[in-house]
Parts: sequence; structure tokens; C-alpha cells
Amino acid sequence: MSSLLNIGLTGLNASQAQLNATGHNITNAATPGYHRQGVTQVARDPLLLGGAFFGMGTRVSGVTRAYSQLLETQVMSADSRRAEFATYNQYISQVDNVLADADTGLTPALNQFFGAMQSVSSNPTNVAARQALVSSAETLTARFRTLDARVAEITQGVQSEIGTTLDSINSYAGAIAELNQRVAVSRVNGGGAAAADLLDQRQQAIAELNQLVKVSTVESKDGSLSVFIGSGQALVMGNRAKELRVGDKFDENGRPMVLIGIPGKEAAPIAETLLSGGALGGLLAVRRDGLEPAQRSLGLLATTMATAFNEQHWLGVDLNGRLGQDFFNLDAVRVEPPGAVGASINPDQLASLTGSDYVLSRNGTRYVMTDIGTGKSEEVPLADITTADGGTLQYRGLTVKGLGGLAADGRVFIYPTRFAAGSIGTAISDPR
Repeated sequence: MSSLLNIGLTGLNASQAQLNATGHNITNAATPGYHRQGVTQVARDPLLLGGAFFGMGTRVSGVTRAYSQLLETQVMSADSRRAEFATYNQYISQVDNVLADADTGLTPALNQFFGAMQSVSSNPTNVAARQALVSSAETLTARFRTLDARVAEITQGVQSEIGTTLDSINSYAGAIAELNQRVAVSRVNGGGAAAADLLDQRQQAIAELNQLVKVSTVESKDGSLSVFIGSGQALVMGNRAKELRVGDKFDENGRPMVLIGIPGKEAAPIAETLLSGGALGGLLAVRRDGLEPAQRSLGLLATTMATAFNEQHWLGVDLNGRLGQDFFNLDAVRVEPPGAVGASINPDQLASLTGSDYVLSRNGTRYVMTDIGTGKSEEVPLADITTADGGTLQYRGLTVKGLGGLAADGRVFIYPTRFAAGSIGTAISDPR
């Protein structure tokens, strides 16, 4: 009877464990990241009596999670892409609204300007028509500057959001490192089985981190997870987490670089291409593939229009009998660092301008132009290099002078059109 009561007691204990697990599942039905838990039972070791083995009931062997690594990985991959595209769309739609608006975009101002130009060409001596042309030109240049400023404002907003996102990534990385430590301790105390609730908390933190930047994980023998972001950059190793931040160093595009390192120690720059997926990937992509090309294209339009119009305007005579002059003002082509060489737009090769930014590198007597956006390099032919003005080369609508001022192994960054839309102005105010 005693053995029968003991066997029945083991069944009651197992049933109690099952009920506890069921109640735990019900109360956590709305908990984010929670996975349903189940109790596993095994038969207790039998007892040998009189040459025969008699069963001793049941016992609880552990608590399991209804979890699939394969499905979780697929969901995380899709969710990271969703977050990336959602963030990209959020900001690129702002750029589209700014540039393509039927009332405040560039097209209405251009149509007004060329309409006024047509009126002047039909009646050149009409001062009122000439005043209307000057006014429409001022409206057009103001629109260029406004649009450039608006794109710059969106860029600043993206940059601020990048910093906020990096702070959130650091917070999740620290939480995951702490949970790794707790999981390792629970495995030691639990005879090799980690607490299911701790595993859920860690997986939820990883899933939320995955919405900020693409994440992959590798499990260690002690149960901790090493977390890698983007294309394989380690962020969490065991109970240690690295830190991401926006540094004070700038890349060739003038963008603040993202740095990674152990908190309190010197951090190293990380390539943007390694930080893909999630909200951070979307922010970097819209800055790289949306905002900067939009600013360069806007500047390219301002540069080609102003340069071509000035060239034609110089061929005319005003109502006072004086020869023509510039109609539009443009700042000089920006070169960084300044002073080494000078660059300008070649009016005879406007069709060759691409709107790209370049790195001009010198290797002895060889000069190489590298498109910053595509990374494609091209050596400037000797036929396009002269000794005038301290060494001058022609390249895709650009004239670069003072090559001798560039060190034998030096380089400079040239931005032909990126900042043109923000500097364009009207040089003429007198309609005569």
C-alpha cells in the first residue's frame, strides 16, 4: 500500500507541474516574445524486488519551449527587411514630396522662368517683360536654394535618427550580454537546462535588436549567444557587449562615420556596407542612395542651367549698349582640403557632367579619378593633361588646375555639383 501511495503521489506531483505550466502559459498569452512551455515526464527508475523490477511511478524531467530555430530565423530575416524598407520609405517619401510637388517643386519655377524668357525674346526692348524675367530668375534661384536647404534639413534629421538608433542598439546589446550571463548561471544550477523564461527574454531582445539592424547569432557551449550585426560584425560575445556611436571622423562623402568598440576604449570606424538591414540599414541607405544623389542631381541641374545661360548671355548686348555679363552666380567648385588644387566647370563640356563626386589621387606623374559613389577608378589620359596653370587636367566637364600643388602620393576630394543648388543666385537686378 505504501508503494502504491508513493506511485500515486508521483502522478499527482507531475499533474501539478503540468497545471502550473498551463497556468503560466495562460497568464503570459499576451507577453511579447513568450513561447508556450510544456512539461516533459519520464518513468522513475524501477525497483528490483525478488528478482523482478517494479515501476516507481513518474517524475518531471524538464520544461520545454515550443520553439523552432528555423522559423525564428526566417521571421527575423523578413522582419529586418520590413523595418529597413519602412524606414527608407518614411524619409525618401519626404524627398519625393519636396522635389515633385506641383506647387512648391522646381518645375513650376522653371516653367515661369522660361515663359518670361520667351516674352523677352519676343519683345526685347520691353522693360516690363525684362523686369518679369529678372523677377522670375530670382524666384527660380530662391527655389533652388529652398529645395537644397530642405534636402539638407531631411539629411540632418536622418543623421539625428542614426544617433538615436545607435543608442538603442547599444541598450539592447547590453541587455543581451546580461541575459547571456543569467542563462549561463541558470544552466549550471539547472543541471544543463536553462530557464525557459530567460531564453524568451533574450530572444525577444534579439528580435527587437533585429528591427534596428540585421542580426545573426551563434550559440556557445555555455548557452550564451554571440550576436553579429549586418554582414558579420561582432556586437555581443558572451557577457561582453561592444558599443556603436557616431564619431567625429568623416568619410569621403563628408558623412560622420559609425564607430564600434569596447565602451571606454578607442573605437574603430565600421564600413556602412557592414550595417545592413533594420532601421539603421534603412537610414544609411536613404542617406547614401536617396538624399545625397538628390542633392547632387539638384546641383547638377543648377550648374548646367546657370553655366549654359551665362555663356549665352555673354554674347548679347544690354539696353545701354554694353556687352553681356553673368546672369546667374555660382560658388566655385568645392575642393577638400582647399588650396591644394582648384577646380571649375568647363562650359564646353557641360554634357559630360555626371553629378558625381570624385577623389583625385596622384601617384608620381599619374592622376586617377575615382567616383566616390560607385568606387570606379579611371586614370586621366595624358592627352587631357597640360602644363598650363601649374598642371591642368580635363575630366568629365571639370577643369582641375594646379596639379603641381598635390603631393606625389596625395589626394583631394572634388564636389562639382553637390553644393551648387544652395549657392545659386541672380547676378542682375537692373532690367535694362
